[in-house]
Amino acid sequence: MGVATVCLVCAYSRGGLGAQGQEVVAQRVVGVHKRLQMAEVDGLQAVQFIPGVPGSSGQADKKMLKAPPNHSGFNVAEEARIHKGLYETRPRLVGDQVAAVARAKEQQRHLEAKGRHNGHKGVPEVEAHIEREHNVPQPGAPGEGVEYADLGQGGAPVYYPQDHRSALRMENNYVTELATQPPTPYIPKHRLVHLDLKGAPPVISYLKKVLSSAVELGATGVLLEWEDMFPWSGRLAAVAATNHYSRAEVEDLLAHCRALGLEVIPLVQTFGHLEFVLKHQEFSHLRDVPEMPESVCPCHNETMALVRDIVDQVMAVHRGVAMLHIGCDEVFHLGECSECLGAGRTSIFTEHVVRVAQYAATMHKVTPIIWDDMLRNMMVEEMQPLASLVEPMVWVYAEDVYRFVPSYTWDRYAQVFPNIWTASAFKGAHGETLVVPDVKRHLTNNLNWIQLMGEQEPKLEGGFRGIVITGWQRYDHFAVLCELLPAGVPSLAVALVATSHGYFNSSLSKPLLQGLSCGEHTNMRGNIIDLDTDNFLWDKMSWCFFPGSNFFKVTKHLVRLEAEVEEFFKKVQRKKGWLTEFNIRHDMSSPFRIDELMEDWSRTQHDVVSLMRSSKDALGEMFDRFTVAEWIEQKVYPMYKRLSQLRQAADKLRTVTSWPSRPYEPLEALKTLGIGVEPAPPPAKERPPPTERPRRKVQAPDYYSSRRKAGS
Repeated sequence: MGVATVCLVCAYSRGGLGAQGQEVVAQRVVGVHKRLQMAEVDGLQAVQFIPGVPGSSGQADKKMLKAPPNHSGFNVAEEARIHKGLYETRPRLVGDQVAAVARAKEQQRHLEAKGRHNGHKGVPEVEAHIEREHNVPQPGAPGEGVEYADLGQGGAPVYYPQDHRSALRMENNYVTELATQPPTPYIPKHRLVHLDLKGAPPVISYLKKVLSSAVELGATGVLLEWEDMFPWSGRLAAVAATNHYSRAEVEDLLAHCRALGLEVIPLVQTFGHLEFVLKHQEFSHLRDVPEMPESVCPCHNETMALVRDIVDQVMAVHRGVAMLHIGCDEVFHLGECSECLGAGRTSIFTEHVVRVAQYAATMHKVTPIIWDDMLRNMMVEEMQPLASLVEPMVWVYAEDVYRFVPSYTWDRYAQVFPNIWTASAFKGAHGETLVVPDVKRHLTNNLNWIQLMGEQEPKLEGGFRGIVITGWQRYDHFAVLCELLPAGVPSLAVALVATSHGYFNSSLSKPLLQGLSCGEHTNMRGNIIDLDTDNFLWDKMSWCFFPGSNFFKVTKHLVRLEAEVEEFFKKVQRKKGWLTEFNIRHDMSSPFRIDELMEDWSRTQHDVVSLMRSSKDALGEMFDRFTVAEWIEQKVYPMYKRLSQLRQAADKLRTVTSWPSRPYEPLEALKTLGIGVEPAPPPAKERPPPTERPRRKVQAPDYYSSRRKAGS
């Protein structure tokens, strides 16, 4: 059987640009990472391999494990051996082999059909002995044709990081399937929960409850990002929010973390995302771009004094921690201040990070951590100044992790950094204004991360430190609230259970439900968690009593009511023709029709008001009055305002008892565009001035000749 081999060449070219041009182009890539990760990626599948080829993720005839897409598409052991640089090639099986397997399958179907006709029962399946380690869920028996694997006690949905299908073997003109053993699940050493506290501080008592539950679900640490909620003092007192935590509250939370055995890593911003400092007038002169308060000018002679003050104040409270996250992500404006002009962008970045990291390591005896996105377009030699000084935290929140950090990225990182962290997400990654996270998308992200970590760890000298499951509350300091922490607790629980076991399926329902205080009476329909039909877990977790469960239920009511209100306005103002904007503007409608259209208004308005009240009560259990008001203003009040305005317009129309004749005066905005205006009369044609008829020229008589005639 002929096999066509295609070599995939990974080339990384930096030619054609000068050094400064290369750096500018590279930095432009950074700003799109977060937006790309928000997009749906179902259509971005990796190359599908032939069923039976090691590393295959292609769809076989039988449905077996239901899994997220395999994003690498490569055999792990083979990749570790041969993919050591940017210019390596690797074979990819296509073409003839695909056709050969298709022919073999067709031949098998033909022979089986012939066998059935002759009383033959088909080819007996060849079973392989499988050692089942660590109670890892195995695929169901070949031939079952089920969507979910058989886990003993009935079928259960399986969400596993790779679809391990049976291998195909051709023997004596028959194709048989050999069961294959899934790998031992990869479990990160550390699993940290990220708490983003900026601008909307949950009360400390609530945070303590969440962290206690997180420990039961598998958390080993916490990454604390205080931002403007920290009790800053001295010249930094102005950057603290007026509703910030007190020092006693901060120390109370840290003491609770120590009692739980959680490793605490504080996160401070020292480069980008310094809006909470640079937005103030007294620090505006340190901006990299005067009108942009996102990043600090790293070359200004006052910058390091500011950074040292930030680090010192946080470390004074977080005594005894081993690591400090110094941020350094999404530095959109880099080297644009006058003090940095003339220097290369890459060198500006690395020099500032080195200064900050050396200060933190020397003065506070901590290992600095930085976000990795600014490193992804650097070559190995450009990252060398950071080697053995910082540990990068590689973050990808999209489902397709390999799309953003391909294998060659890990090859380069492994040459510089002995230890690396990773970062997934449980909320705050797929939309700036969402109210509840999509658990299925976040679970897929976490499962694909632990798959990647298991594949790439052999390249690292010290291995992966662990994974941080991030939960963003705002996309940046100026953004509005996205999913609040209580709405994301079920997603966090699922992510923790998955990362602490190396897989996720319904066999893990018991620890999940216990961690969320669901109780034995919970209506779980056989304890099966099906994220295909309940991707927000509203159906399952609405019966649970985890910290913030009342607000979690509010989000379900909100989404349902938003759809109802939108449908009401669609019917009243778009489908029907008596309460449109045109009717309202011209005071022209039928009172009978108005009454008919507004029949459902009172019920809809009552539902919105009730939701506002229940939101206030549920949020009040965890947040201060400012956060309660902000969330209701963003999510619920717009519906109330819209309904109130419609009621006022309808009541005004209802009072009209006589109406002018048509037509109605066109909208002024249209008139400015030349629409609905009186056409100007055509200009009158000007008559040309009358021309005088030329006089006939008569030759004057000859004076002398006339005299001569007279004398003669």
